[in-house]
Amino acid sequence: YSTDSVVQLTWAFILEQVCNLEIHAKSVKDGDWTESEIFCYWLKPITELAGKTLGIIGYGNIGRKVAQIAKGFGMNVIVNTMHPEKYDDDGI
Repeated sequence: YSTDSVVQLTWAFILEQVCNLEIHAKSVKDGDWTESEIFCYWLKPITELAGKTLGIIGYGNIGRKVAQIAKGFGMNVIVNTMHPEKYDDDGI
């Protein structure tokens, strides 16, 4: 596996937790959406990532790429690394 595939899987897990995709997919498959009185069908409130804080333990290649994507979502990022002096210019 590569850094990119690990980062992709990390974000797949994060988005599953935030968006409850499995719950919604099952509900739609079961036909619940067709019985909804409104077009926008959500079982749980939508949670936006913007403004939320993501904590990352380790700031190597994987941690940095996860942080880049988090910044793209408008998230705040905090990291714990054994070598913080290496990353002073990352803005994190």
